[in-house]
Amino acid sequence: MNILIVDDNIATLDTLGSSIDWKELGIREVFTAQSADEALTVVESRRVDILLCDIEMPGTDGLTLVRQLRGGGNQVVCLFLTAHAEFDYAQQAIELNSLDYILKPFTPQRVTEKLRRAIQVSREQAENSSYIKYGKLWVSSQEPLPDHAREKLVQAENEDEHRGVQMAKDYIQEHYTEQISIADIASYCSYNPSYLSTIFKQHEGIPPLDYLTNVRIRQARLLLACHDFSIGDVATMVGFQSISYFNRTFKKIVGQTPGDYRRKKNNSKA
Repeated sequence: MNILIVDDNIATLDTLGSSIDWKELGIREVFTAQSADEALTVVESRRVDILLCDIEMPGTDGLTLVRQLRGGGNQVVCLFLTAHAEFDYAQQAIELNSLDYILKPFTPQRVTEKLRRAIQVSREQAENSSYIKYGKLWVSSQEPLPDHAREKLVQAENEDEHRGVQMAKDYIQEHYTEQISIADIASYCSYNPSYLSTIFKQHEGIPPLDYLTNVRIRQARLLLACHDFSIGDVATMVGFQSISYFNRTFKKIVGQTPGDYRRKKNNSKA
């Protein structure tokens, strides 16, 4: 999950960047911008799940920025920062479907509290995307769906599933050396673990954790064939905590023990 912080005050950006435990919150990337124009550039080029935005900025203010995003169909979860507890601000924030606003000066604890709620809402929003809501409405109405609408619904569902599966694969490729779980992968993709497992298996033919194991064994084969690391070191380097489990898993997938595989590779080079 990624967040974009928008504030024209560089000190505020530095304070937020250094005082919040982003890793503990599950935030992977923290982007920053000092103007609405910079923020729009980030949103257009990067995935942004949560927007933490100052209201009072020179030029285009925070409310106008979010209004532009909403006009373009972007439903990013938004928290506003403001130095003034004005009713008009609160009213406009509500109209823009923002989650809440945080008064300056703020404490890291207060911001963290608001962010936890924003993260929860973002995840719920991802699980209940527009195509799912449309599908539920269709089913509950018990009315036939026009062919073009059905095709659009299926296409949207397939695109969303493909995006989620690709994100999961990318996460596994980046973190296979670490001790990651299906919950970690699902959290990164903003999906329910059970739902991610289902769509991943539909698209890849195997569950996410089996894919993770295959990635680890593939990397282990490269290390065994091209380097002189001990088998125990190889196991650790690709994310296995137990050497015996690594040996069993390697033999199950490759058909040989790691030692036999290495000897065969070395003999073929001779």
